[in-house]
Amino acid sequence: MSRIREAIKALRGQPAAKPKAPPPDSPPFQDGLARIVVWFSLFFITLASCGIIVLVWTSLATDMKGDDKFEASKGILVIVLPVVSTWIGTILAFYYGRDAFKTAAEQARLNLGEKLSTPALAVAILAGDIKSFEVKDHDEALATTLAKLRTALDGIKPYFRLPLMTPAGVVIFIIHRQPLDSYLADQVSPMPPATPVANPTFKDLLDSPGGEQIRNALAFVPRNATLGEAKALMEANKHCQDVFITETGKPDGKVLGWLTNNNIQETATA
Repeated sequence: MSRIREAIKALRGQPAAKPKAPPPDSPPFQDGLARIVVWFSLFFITLASCGIIVLVWTSLATDMKGDDKFEASKGILVIVLPVVSTWIGTILAFYYGRDAFKTAAEQARLNLGEKLSTPALAVAILAGDIKSFEVKDHDEALATTLAKLRTALDGIKPYFRLPLMTPAGVVIFIIHRQPLDSYLADQVSPMPPATPVANPTFKDLLDSPGGEQIRNALAFVPRNATLGEAKALMEANKHCQDVFITETGKPDGKVLGWLTNNNIQETATA
């Protein structure tokens, strides 16, 4: 569009806009700055060295011996040169270090994008490796006692999450150790006016204040989904820490793989 505007202005006899000067962080600016700093520093060091030597060996040190004059000259140069060198290094590091940081940040962004484009199924826990608790259907899952689920969780240590799945491989719920333990601890000494539930079931846990975290804990993606798509779904739901892969991405499909928040984090930052 800018070229079209310039052409129209030229046809009307209007002067074309002057090209904008390159921004201060462009390579030509950095090259020019480097040349200026280097030449100025060489000029300053040479001038300062000659001036100091002349002053020490003439008018300001006529009563000093030759060795004393040499030591005085060296002492002054030892003080001046590090200051100038530090100043030069600071300027060059500011511009060239910032450029290196931008390059590294851009490379990290590209690497992250490449990793997130990986097929989700390629890094998922495959169906045959999933340790789950088998239930016939949704109703049986609700009727399962928390004592059974706690025993099942103890049997898969050090893992702390347990999918509830049907024999057909459909996941219905997933339970994590922390909300289960918190609920059971509350049943030992419930806050008044609540009373402890005798032999609580999974339904009792879902009906508790912490039940929302479990009801909304799952997300699903299709077989061809990428790791980035699974990550986006998980981040969109504050309660979700588990994404299951089915053929079409529907909850009633057979599970092909399972991605946890830890899987995604480790793969993205590896």
